[in-house]
Amino acid sequence: MINYILFFIGITIIMISFILLKKTIHVESLNALRILENHNSKIKENIDTAQEIIKELNDLSERIIVDLDSKVKDAYHRIEDLDRKAKEQSILEHKNDAEDIKNSSENIDIGLEEKKKNLQYANTAIKNDPSVEQVLQLFTQGYSSSQIAKHLNKGIGEVQLIHNLKKR
Repeated sequence: MINYILFFIGITIIMISFILLKKTIHVESLNALRILENHNSKIKENIDTAQEIIKELNDLSERIIVDLDSKVKDAYHRIEDLDRKAKEQSILEHKNDAEDIKNSSENIDIGLEEKKKNLQYANTAIKNDPSVEQVLQLFTQGYSSSQIAKHLNKGIGEVQLIHNLKKR
């Protein structure tokens, strides 16, 4: 009988340990479940925060794109204005250059007319001056400009001028 009592006590101890083990496992699983739920709620909060940040970033990027588009359009219009102004400036410069060329040619024409008059006057003066014939005769005889100038009491430049004008 002792064996039966011991057997019965052993089975009771085993059953109590199973019950206690089951309670411990149940408590631990409840604790683990609570920890998982806590982690899940934190993850959900982090996901919600991340989605809000993404939304704000998308809104910000849209505003930046719109702002950049408007600045690009503004820059494009400014470039067009600068091109237009550069063309206008170029046209004005070409007109001014044309006017300068016209004025220069008119001044050249006036200068040429004055030179022609001076040459005509010099030719008339040379034809009427008897010393011109003497200068030319002495040149044909082989005298130098300085010798002729001394002989006729004239400047060397005047003698050379008479000789050069007569060559023309």
